[in-house]
Amino acid sequence: MTPLLSVVLMPIFLFAVLHLTTSLRSRLNILGPQSLPLVRRFVTWMESKQQMLLRVIAFNEIFLMPILLIMVFTGKASLLMPFIYYRFLSLRYTSTRNPYCRTVFFELRISVEQLCNHPSFPQFLRNVVVRMISLINRLAPPTMAAAS
Repeated sequence: MTPLLSVVLMPIFLFAVLHLTTSLRSRLNILGPQSLPLVRRFVTWMESKQQMLLRVIAFNEIFLMPILLIMVFTGKASLLMPFIYYRFLSLRYTSTRNPYCRTVFFELRISVEQLCNHPSFPQFLRNVVVRMISLINRLAPPTMAAAS
C-alpha cells in the first residue's frame, strides 16, 4: 500500500514544491537582489525545471487511472472511484491554464502508435491497442479549440 500512496501523493508534493518556489521568489524579490544567493540559485534551478515537473505530474495523473481500475477489480477501491477520477482527468484535459495533461496524452498516443506500427509487433496486440486508443479517444472530452 505504501508504494501506491507515494504515487498518489507525488502530484500533490510536486505542486507544493512549485508553489514554494513561487513564494520564495516573491519573498526574495522583496529582500533584494543580493539576498540569500544559495536559496536564489535553488529557486532559479527549480523554475528552469518547472515544465518538466508539470509533465511528470500530468503523466502521474494519467497513470493513476489504470492503477485505480486494477484496484477496483482487486477489491481495494470502490466502484465509484473511477467515475470520480475520470471527471477529474477530463477537467485536467480541458484545462486552458494547464495544457500538460492534454500534451502528455497526445505524446503517449503517438509513442504507443509508433510501437504498434513496428513490424515485429504482434497483430493481435496491435488490434487490442488500436481498440484501446479509440476507446480513450471517444472518452476524451472535447477541448475548447475543437468545440469552436
